[in-house]
Amino acid sequence: MYKQKVRKPKPEVSSMDPFRKPVQRILITAIDADAEHPEKIWDTADMTIWWKMACEYRHQTTYLHNGDDPLSYILSLKKIMTEREFPQFNLRADDRVRIACHGSRFATIEGYDMDAAIRRIKGLIPEGRLAPGKEQPLVTEFCYMNRSKEARDLRPGDNFTEQGDGPVMNPPSGIYFINEKKLPTALRNPTAVQAFISKGHPDWRWMIDQGGHWQSINNAMESLPLLKENITKHKANQTLPYTLANVLDSIYDPMAAAFESCIQYLQDAEATIARIPSPWP
Repeated sequence: MYKQKVRKPKPEVSSMDPFRKPVQRILITAIDADAEHPEKIWDTADMTIWWKMACEYRHQTTYLHNGDDPLSYILSLKKIMTEREFPQFNLRADDRVRIACHGSRFATIEGYDMDAAIRRIKGLIPEGRLAPGKEQPLVTEFCYMNRSKEARDLRPGDNFTEQGDGPVMNPPSGIYFINEKKLPTALRNPTAVQAFISKGHPDWRWMIDQGGHWQSINNAMESLPLLKENITKHKANQTLPYTLANVLDSIYDPMAAAFESCIQYLQDAEATIARIPSPWP
């Protein structure tokens, strides 16, 4: 007698576990939060990191979020570097892993040796994805990344030796190497800045200060109401009015416009040295 084949149910996969299912992209950055402790994200006081997370969320095109919290694919560099065991990334053919943090002229990213950090992360990528001749799934973006041999090897066509050391700025249009000597001179020229903005270019001064640094979160979030309301409610131990996805989506457009405006001004002032493609297409 024919015996009907009984299919075993697939094991449930938690939507909070980023390693048991494919993702389109993984962003590794400087946050003290993860899928198990999402509340910590609201303690992130660095506007650079909010920008990078907003970029990753906005440019998730194939994955389409599927209702997942962004913290299922935005991971902590600190956690990766300090945990003894960390599972390999589950990558599809078109997946990318991105390292986007603060880098220093001393060849560190967030205090970790650049080369050691990249090698550690490469060790979490299946070997088949790192085979010679295959497109590298790992992309880097941080200041002074020219100081890292591993970072240069990941971008063989970008001619790092012609770009200068850095620092870099990363609006949506690309990664721009900045002339440190000309940067403050250009931004501290109120007449030139005001003339540029008066022509209809978005004002960036709520986000980037006269030294070319990111404004503090307390200053910047005055122009980002959803972010401000969530952080304020978090500090007061009250229910958050918006999800992380809502906040990241809301801050991308104003930050992108301000950033592009600033970099265009710096280009006009000849304060940029070179440009290479953005890690976010």
